[in-house]
Amino acid sequence: LFLDSFEHLPEPASTLRWIAENSASGARALVVAPRADSTSNRLLGAFWPHKLPDHRFHWSRAGIIDAFGEVGFRFELEFHPVKYVSLPMLAAHGMHHGSLAGRWLGPLRDSAALGGLVFPFNIGEMGLLFRRGRT
Repeated sequence: LFLDSFEHLPEPASTLRWIAENSASGARALVVAPRADSTSNRLLGAFWPHKLPDHRFHWSRAGIIDAFGEVGFRFELEFHPVKYVSLPMLAAHGMHHGSLAGRWLGPLRDSAALGGLVFPFNIGEMGLLFRRGRT
């Protein structure tokens, strides 16, 4: 299960090899990660919210399918992940990104009053499900 974590791995190839060596036949792997070839990345460029110092890399859909395929996991399903975010959460991410909007929204980060206001959000993320076994 890689929910918002795969892009943080220092050595994804070795992690995938370890998973393949230590999982049962038919095991599944779920990945939710920023999609490098997303429309939002192309449109927002340097302002894409996933361009963060702790995101070591970004994958295209084809690239991540190939990486899992190399260790014996076949692509099974794609979905469009939706998260529910609040204004304080967006402010915290903006501050982490170092954007002007993040600094402007900084006081919202700790706002209990606004913390209950949530809305669905997806800007350039993919959801992929893989199964270990023959292709």
